Amino acid sequence: MSNHKQSFWKCFRAKDFNEALTHFEQLETPEKLQALEALYQQSESHQKPFMVSVLRRNLHDDKSFDDFYQSWFPSDEMCNKIVSGDQIYQQHFPVPVRVINGTNINDPKEIISIGVIWMSNKEEEAQLWEYLEKAKQGEDKNNEVRHDKIKNVADGGLLGIFRVETDDNLGSPF
Repeated sequence: MSNHKQSFWKCFRAKDFNEALTHFEQLETPEKLQALEALYQQSESHQKPFMVSVLRRNLHDDKSFDDFYQSWFPSDEMCNKIVSGDQIYQQHFPVPVRVINGTNINDPKEIISIGVIWMSNKEEEAQLWEYLEKAKQGEDKNNEVRHDKIKNVADGGLLGIFRVETDDNLGSPF
């Protein structure tokens, strides 16, 4: 990462926009485009989501959060890798999806997964409903494989206060 790019992000995060602009103007065109792509993704992820999904699981006695995460995270062959700027998206779902996994502060064996789902048009909405219907009918092989892997480390139960442990972009970019 160039010095101007590092300085741009440092000033931007510090809300020193005049200094950030000075460093932005010194960037090469590809670096400027990467910065704008990153800002666009961040701005879109702050739009009102279409829906959220909430799942709760309890780890088996001999299993850890890392065991859960390894079984939960879709394998490379289940995803379409998309690179947008400096961000890599493992597209597992047909629409933008952000998933946050957290452990209960009072019981680290209790995990909650919150999926935040965005849609920008009726076509994306139709794709999501089609995907959900296939998953509900057991017709999505990838979802079934993940479900079986997760069953080996956790069972599904009650909500509590959860600390965020991971935050992964698993959908297509905005």
